Amino acid sequence: MKFNRHIRNLIADFRALPREDTRAYLRLPKTVGTIVKFALNNLATKRKGEHVLLENWQTIIGEKFCKRCYPVTILSNDVLLVSCANGVIRSELEIFKSEILVKIVSIPQCSHIRDIRFNISNS
Repeated sequence: MKFNRHIRNLIADFRALPREDTRAYLRLPKTVGTIVKFALNNLATKRKGEHVLLENWQTIIGEKFCKRCYPVTILSNDVLLVSCANGVIRSELEIFKSEILVKIVSIPQCSHIRDIRFNISNS
């Protein structure tokens, strides 16, 4: 027997279960295959941008810094994380940050990147 949300919440309160305050119960369930396919497509798109960055890193960053820093990942908020060998390299890259970002955004698969964060690597 189907009850309205008010009755279901009364029953949930009586049974000490969480209340149903959202309308999520109206959505149809999705199959695991659909969810996995969606996740893999998103991951593949993100990874594709990272691979393109790695392939073009020398032209983006220049010969001087190419061996001393490398892109680590693209964070969920479209920020590129770059690992630097030391603080001096990090400071110099901060100076050229806007120029580097312009070069990165000009690459079609990386046009979504909004910012760059430079970190000093421990290795």
